[in-house]
Amino acid sequence: MRHLCFITTTAFSLAFSALAVAQEIRRDTLDASRITAAQRDLTGTWVVSGTDIKGITTPLGDGSAIKFIQTLPGVSTGAEGSSAVFVRGGNLGSNLITLDGVPLYGSGHLLGFSTSYSPDIAAETRFMVGGFTSEEGNLTSSHIKVSTRDGDFAKLSGGVSASPFILGGFLSAPVVKEKVSLFAAARVSPMGMELNAIKGLTSALDSTSGIKAVVFDFFGKLKLRISPAQDLSFSVFRSLDSYGYNYGRDSEDRIRWGNTIIDLKHDISLGKNWHIMNNISYDKFENYQGMRKILGETENSLALRSDLDEASFRSEAIWTGDNGWGIHTGIKVRSAKLNPGGSSEFSDKLISHLPKYENPWTGRVFLAMAHAQVSKTNEGKYNFRVAGRFNKYSLAKRVAERRRNSFTSPELSIMGKVFFVKWAGVEVTADQTVQYYHTLEGIPIGWSMDMLLPSDTDLPPEKTSQIYSGLFASINSHRVSIGGYYKKMDNLTYFRDASQLFSPAAAGWRDNINTGSGSSKGIEVLYATTFEKFSSKVSYTLSKTDRVFPDLNEGKAFPAKFDRRHILNVNAEYTLVKQKDREFGMNTYFTYQSGHWTTIQAGQFSRWIESKTEVVIDYYTSIHNWQMPQYIRWDVGLFWRYRTGSNNPGTLNVGIYNLLNRHNPYNITFDPKDRKWKQLSIFPIMPTISWTMEF
Repeated sequence: MRHLCFITTTAFSLAFSALAVAQEIRRDTLDASRITAAQRDLTGTWVVSGTDIKGITTPLGDGSAIKFIQTLPGVSTGAEGSSAVFVRGGNLGSNLITLDGVPLYGSGHLLGFSTSYSPDIAAETRFMVGGFTSEEGNLTSSHIKVSTRDGDFAKLSGGVSASPFILGGFLSAPVVKEKVSLFAAARVSPMGMELNAIKGLTSALDSTSGIKAVVFDFFGKLKLRISPAQDLSFSVFRSLDSYGYNYGRDSEDRIRWGNTIIDLKHDISLGKNWHIMNNISYDKFENYQGMRKILGETENSLALRSDLDEASFRSEAIWTGDNGWGIHTGIKVRSAKLNPGGSSEFSDKLISHLPKYENPWTGRVFLAMAHAQVSKTNEGKYNFRVAGRFNKYSLAKRVAERRRNSFTSPELSIMGKVFFVKWAGVEVTADQTVQYYHTLEGIPIGWSMDMLLPSDTDLPPEKTSQIYSGLFASINSHRVSIGGYYKKMDNLTYFRDASQLFSPAAAGWRDNINTGSGSSKGIEVLYATTFEKFSSKVSYTLSKTDRVFPDLNEGKAFPAKFDRRHILNVNAEYTLVKQKDREFGMNTYFTYQSGHWTTIQAGQFSRWIESKTEVVIDYYTSIHNWQMPQYIRWDVGLFWRYRTGSNNPGTLNVGIYNLLNRHNPYNITFDPKDRKWKQLSIFPIMPTISWTMEF
């Protein structure tokens, strides 16, 4: 897996910069354009429009809401360039991403450098960190709620996008005018061809051969307008990342992951106050890694595979009163089969179905949830919401344990916002949430090779309690907020050898899991301003996040890996020329972050086996015993938006990522041969370009 990271990221460097040769591993983006897209909607919630997401400049040309989310207060990032987010001290797997309410369990593309869904499909994205609404559970940190676009019932439209490593397009069309519409979007990456083309240009890839890659995603939605008040929609989403390469002459590696979502949804409005929604969905997530290696004259192969198959039904009713009252209630029932970390046959196929396998840890989950919330709004004076959920969970294990595990858990979320004066006030959120799927995280960069485990008596559901309180003000074009949070997490999982989670050596993964607790506290500050030609956003987070596992580190607290004490993000965009049909301007993004934590050896000692063989053993004082140097990056970009307001608008984004050419450290290792510590950095200075056009 580390070999694959090295291969791909080296290729990215070569493709974007002639100066970048063998700069181990690769990064992702310029997070700068159209920063005014996201706005505070309610307390604890940000809203990003689908159209404005594409304004974010990235080397892959696919600006995403998650890239914007990484610049918000309370959010820490993982490896440079990845789509990983750690919200208020939670784990990567504590964040829920949904497409029209259906969970997206594998959110990473291109080894985590992109999201697995196209930004073209998003009509709106809501990022919730507190005061959660009632309808979606099984999360403990945040909810990234993506509402997908509908096709146009009257006219044909579409668009295309291109950048060095990903090509995409979308189509919106009436199938039966004013009756049936179609929306479809697809992306594909030519990375496999590019890697092989680049291979001849540098010695960095000499140790690899047979490089193959299949990366794509597709979304399609048919919508039937039964009547002015009633719609029926059917959507399909599919994504796949599949890579193959030979490392040396005697090793063949395969790695892949993918999502399949099928959703049937019925919406009906009853009068002007009632809205009813029912849907049935199927959700599948799979990941796989295998290796075939020649040892001596013997062929050895081993593969590790995980799957999740989930079918669900939900029904919701929403009542909106004329006097600011609102009620939202419903039920959700899901049945899932989880196959975590089963040994499989090796397959050298990139697209075809994976071979069948038996897994002693297969579990069948049944989860029923009833939920309700009440809200009251008086514009400019106050806004309140109380949401509750009641969950009934059961797990039937098939082979490893012939017993049933069940849990009953209530959840509660409260949101309040009160104006002292018409431009300022106080806001509060409080949450008690439960998550029934544990995520064993491998290398935490968001590339969807994590293992999902169902809760049982040995691994009980994760539980989180958090509270936030702060002040806000909005005067003309200026917005500012400052507040503090405290979060307590229980029944967290920790995998003791995460870097080897998806290697054949991890076949005994179950024995390496520990459970414990965590806490996080912090202060979040935000200032944003918007004018006709200029907009900016400054966010700052001061936080501290710890973990405590009774069986690790002598039971003493240690910092979470991505506990960054200080995080400062500054975005700005200025339009130099703004005319009727064109805009030309520049954007910039600067970030300063305290270094994350890593575990390094304090020394070595020798042991002898039967007085004949010397074994050298590394000695570690504690977990996460070394803080990496601070992370500093400055990106700049230019944009040209032409034919704005016409039938064929286009946008060209060019920029420079990491203008300071700062080699920010991701990890350090000790080379016993050279007797030196060596630093692993990810991205040097690199140019970036992307282009989109609509018709």
